[in-house]
Amino acid sequence: AEVWLILGLYHLFNARYRRGALHMAMALAVQFYCNYIIVIGNVLAIALTALIANEHNRRLSWRYIASGLAAFTLMAAPWILYARPWVQKGFIYMNFYFNNLRFYAVEVNFHLFPYILLLIPAGYKAFKWGTGGKRLFPADNTPRQSAVEFFLWILIPLQLIIFSLAPGQFLRYVTSLIPVVSAIQALLIMRYIKAALVRYVLAGLICLTNFLPVYGLYLLNYGHKPAFPIINLVRSIAAPYSDRMEDVIRFLKKEAAPNESILVFDTEFPLMFYTGMQIIDGRLHSEKPIQKPDWIFLKCVSCMFDIEPMELPASILNGYNRIEIEVHNTKTGGMIPDPDRYEYFSAEDKETFAIYKRKPDAPR
Repeated sequence: AEVWLILGLYHLFNARYRRGALHMAMALAVQFYCNYIIVIGNVLAIALTALIANEHNRRLSWRYIASGLAAFTLMAAPWILYARPWVQKGFIYMNFYFNNLRFYAVEVNFHLFPYILLLIPAGYKAFKWGTGGKRLFPADNTPRQSAVEFFLWILIPLQLIIFSLAPGQFLRYVTSLIPVVSAIQALLIMRYIKAALVRYVLAGLICLTNFLPVYGLYLLNYGHKPAFPIINLVRSIAAPYSDRMEDVIRFLKKEAAPNESILVFDTEFPLMFYTGMQIIDGRLHSEKPIQKPDWIFLKCVSCMFDIEPMELPASILNGYNRIEIEVHNTKTGGMIPDPDRYEYFSAEDKETFAIYKRKPDAPR
């Protein structure tokens, strides 16, 4: 959708107004129904680009931008009326804003756009490298090309500012910036570096490694280590993979029935999906009595969050038989599609996992 939006703006700023407005509206609508947070920064960047950078026929551009945004609003209206997002304003946590902003700024550097690449145009500007130096927006750029590039550059900081308002820290938000930073990196390499070999080496370092961000900000690496993420991902696809959840599910399919219930202190959506059993989230029932479940897990199975094993009174566990099975020592959060947490290969070591099964004669 982000690529589609950039295409729409390219048409719009090249005086193909109706086509550009239509593409822009539809791309924003698709993005909105994927994650409406992403749309906010895009709309702000479009408005600023039309106001500041678009020198070509600005009056007509504003007219069609307004009509495109109106069409997008109509397409988004069903969800807006149903979900009432204005009610969610209470989920904005300003207390954590700067922590979130630092998180997204650091993660963009390490996974999307190594900030050390900004030294390339800075060097040309400061030291007049090459043939007289170049500008970020060269003189041979048309105003329309400069407008699209201006949009790409300002979108990154605007999106980080918006993402930081949302609760939590989720790297999935910044995935919409992948085509944006890819275009900018290509522009920097092609515009300022003439030697083809140097271009290829830089492109290889950017695409296959995280060396540039790790060594470029070595004193601020925030725990990131040199790696080959893409190579590891490709290798992991071809390798067999087993984890704790798979081991537990295999046990439950053999020993439990789909109509039985499990008390666990997590949402355990994967466990619910693969077994069909009833999941009771103990965190939601801490202050009210519940019917004794058929099974109890004191430790998280899916390992989505780093939750300490819970403790229950012996009076409750007395009605259960303790069963120990051997499972993979899966890393917490290893299933999350996050490059800092994703577990590429099966854990080599095993651990004992305790499961409590209700005794046949125990009262409910």
